[in-house]
Amino acid sequence: MMKKLFFLIFSVSFLLEIDLQAQVVTDWQLRGNSNTLPSDFLGTTDCMPIVFMTNNTERMRLLSDKSFLGIGLTKPYATLHLHLQMDPKPCGESGYHPDRKLLQLTTPETGNAFNQGFSISSLISKEILLQQHEPANFSLKGLLGGVTIAPSGNIGIGTEQPLNKLHIKDGSILISKYKLSWVKFSQI
Repeated sequence: MMKKLFFLIFSVSFLLEIDLQAQVVTDWQLRGNSNTLPSDFLGTTDCMPIVFMTNNTERMRLLSDKSFLGIGLTKPYATLHLHLQMDPKPCGESGYHPDRKLLQLTTPETGNAFNQGFSISSLISKEILLQQHEPANFSLKGLLGGVTIAPSGNIGIGTEQPLNKLHIKDGSILISKYKLSWVKFSQI
């Protein structure tokens, strides 16, 4: 009798242990996941893209056959493809919102408001506007130097502190048309 009782208790505990192990969460939780494995992921296993929607409108798509992410379009043509998606009426607002920014970069030093940091915007025409919103230099750097636009609008080549509308430091100017010709200005 004791052997049968022991066997019954052992069998029930073994089945409960199997049942508890079988209840491992396999669905992603909305409030976060823990104890994930290297094989766990958020995505698809078929040939379908991942699509993000809000207000019943597609906002972002990650393709299934390429590492291309499109924001504002359904067929991205680059690793990151931004397309201005004009919504006639944002959620909770009335009327049209004229925000035409494609990208805005801010830091703890600049703040994160609409008119802070750096932005790339699409104007009404086909023009693209790169804009520094802070009173700071805007620079494009190469390996051996670059171009700087100061808050005053002065442009410096080879200097980060341009003193005139165009300030070229330690360089010469080459102007060519059809035939190669050049002009070198001496130091003042």
